[in-house]
Amino acid sequence: MTSAETSLSDEPATQERRRGPFRRLGGAMRWLLLAFAAISLIYFGYLFYLYSLFHGRDLSYPQEVLSRYMLESRIIGPGEPVIPVEAVDTADGECRPSATVAMQVAVIDYMAVQNAWVPARPLYKLGFFGLVDFEDTPWFDNKASEQKGMLDISRRTGIEMVDSLGRIRGSSLENPQLSSAQSSLQIDENAWFVNNPFNPQVNTISPSAASSYASAIPLYQRYNRDLAACEATFDTRADNLRAVLSRFTATLGATTAELEARSKAWVYDPATDRLVRGEGNNLGWFDFRADNYFHRARGQMYALHGILQGMRVDFGQVITDRNVDEVWDKMEATIGEAAMMDPWITSNGANDSTFVPDHLTAMAEMILRARTAMVEIRDILAS
Repeated sequence: MTSAETSLSDEPATQERRRGPFRRLGGAMRWLLLAFAAISLIYFGYLFYLYSLFHGRDLSYPQEVLSRYMLESRIIGPGEPVIPVEAVDTADGECRPSATVAMQVAVIDYMAVQNAWVPARPLYKLGFFGLVDFEDTPWFDNKASEQKGMLDISRRTGIEMVDSLGRIRGSSLENPQLSSAQSSLQIDENAWFVNNPFNPQVNTISPSAASSYASAIPLYQRYNRDLAACEATFDTRADNLRAVLSRFTATLGATTAELEARSKAWVYDPATDRLVRGEGNNLGWFDFRADNYFHRARGQMYALHGILQGMRVDFGQVITDRNVDEVWDKMEATIGEAAMMDPWITSNGANDSTFVPDHLTAMAEMILRARTAMVEIRDILAS
């Protein structure tokens, strides 16, 4: 065989190699791979849209809620300028709805009605094709963590309304609307319509968490209508405000402790006079659970950002009489700043790192400052 004939015989094999691995596959296999790529693109796009994006997020929501509350309460008339919160007098003997309740409704509506309740969704529970839980990845779990943080504050607020704010010194009966609403908020956050039959914490067939939380909204609205008609109680005594703030300080203290524990890879041991391994780590960008802690705390701050502004209206006379306006401003400012923190990727680096930030410690410090102001207000009210 001549060299020319050898070259011609090798040409098909050379062309086959140049076609690349994808084009060498059979037609059916190529279509299967293209279909898989298209389905994966749609699937993860859907997950990103539903499980990563908050719809209607706006840190100015307390002002919108309070403007609507003042209009409905006839504190301002249509077309009139909004009265500054500190100028509202709620102790003039008139029956009015509660701004705290109005803010509670806004938080629940935002977390479970305007947005899909992620923690209970089957695809969220499935994780990454059933192989890896989303909470162990940097994807798709931030929204769920924030919603859990908002639920923490809504539950605590609901309990305080039943136990102290909605009754007179504990000597009266619980308000039925507040009691039912508080029960609705206690449904497990992982509950869907059909659940794991081997999970004793959740009924196999049950109302979903989202529908249960949403059902609290009309109950709170009915309670507010009863307040406006002088048929219910919202007790705005100084000791009630002090008790509620005391419960909030306990919640924030627990959140700060969780953040600090996760962020400390090394801690000082006084007994041995040296640094020893802590509960946390300094993995920086590669701590894939750091975002769960960070965004749950951020969700708590977002809810408190509104709830406390509602309480400022309801307890306006107490706050003015005890001269805690300046400290209250400081508390609200710090909570708002914490709620605004939104890194693209949550990093858990060392405190003294030059290039890898420690977002957990930054959040913990903000919450601690807000808690310190809250404790100061509580102590002033107790004096």
